Amino acid sequence: MRAAQNGLFGLPSLLVTAMDDSMGSRGYHGIPGTPAVRGVVLRARVRGGGAGEVWAGRVVATGAECVVRRVRLPPDAAARDAAMRAAQVLLGLSHPHLLPVIDVVATAEGLAVVAEPVAGAISLGHLLETRDRLDPGEVVTVGLPVAQALAAAHAAGVVHGQLDPDDVLLEPNGRPVLAGVGVAGLAGASATPAVDVSDLASLLLAAMPQATGPDAAAVAVAVAPALVDDPVRRPTAEELVAALAHSATPLPVRFVNNAVTPLPLPPLPLPPPPPGVDDAHAEPAERGPRPGPAARTTPRPIRAPRTTHGAAGA
Repeated sequence: MRAAQNGLFGLPSLLVTAMDDSMGSRGYHGIPGTPAVRGVVLRARVRGGGAGEVWAGRVVATGAECVVRRVRLPPDAAARDAAMRAAQVLLGLSHPHLLPVIDVVATAEGLAVVAEPVAGAISLGHLLETRDRLDPGEVVTVGLPVAQALAAAHAAGVVHGQLDPDDVLLEPNGRPVLAGVGVAGLAGASATPAVDVSDLASLLLAAMPQATGPDAAAVAVAVAPALVDDPVRRPTAEELVAALAHSATPLPVRFVNNAVTPLPLPPLPLPPPPPGVDDAHAEPAERGPRPGPAARTTPRPIRAPRTTHGAAGA
């Protein structure tokens, strides 16, 4: 696994590769049956569908938590090389409301896009499952920064391609972060900035169904031009930002207490014992401290943290 460009992990790629090789197949793939991503232990599948499966993982070299999107590609070397080159652009994308991509790894199925996790976040899709709808001011709080993130991606020549509520991650304070930018394009989906703008506009309207009043009308008027049939007539992401900024007054996003519980992750696999050591038949020392109680063989249950903004997600 390549080290991140911004030095987040601080380890050169050769060192990471050597650590991966030293672990072999025993300590590196995580629980049996999980896909193999070099340099990462996949711990639990968060969701599937859309532009690739999403897994919670941990970087082998550092122990840092990460999020991995597995992108399936056809078994064509030229296509995979082109996808890998396109994925390098994701490493250079930087915006406060874009999920940072820290590595892209070739896999047997295609590519794995490794990104930083958002601590304590839940997706907009999950929030909408626990609430009937958002208020218009909350929609502006969510939609305006996401439109800014799309504008930054579009300026770099990258489109999202398949924007849905699960790609909008909300921190405990309601601050949104957009995930999955560029992944659909790696899988071969054709999209344009106009499609992204339309998808975001549809998402924002769907988040406040049957809302009434002047604020709801103002938000609807702001996003309406993004829904016209002709893509050429749709506003850019920057223009959608300006329209939302002049619609309703932003309001803090309200979370439902205990709406989300932490994802129970399996423990990390133990490294193999040193050569020549058999734990089952190891003889105790003749003298020395008495052995203590046996270590726990099952992980302790994970408790949801107490918070007024909702519990942490995977």
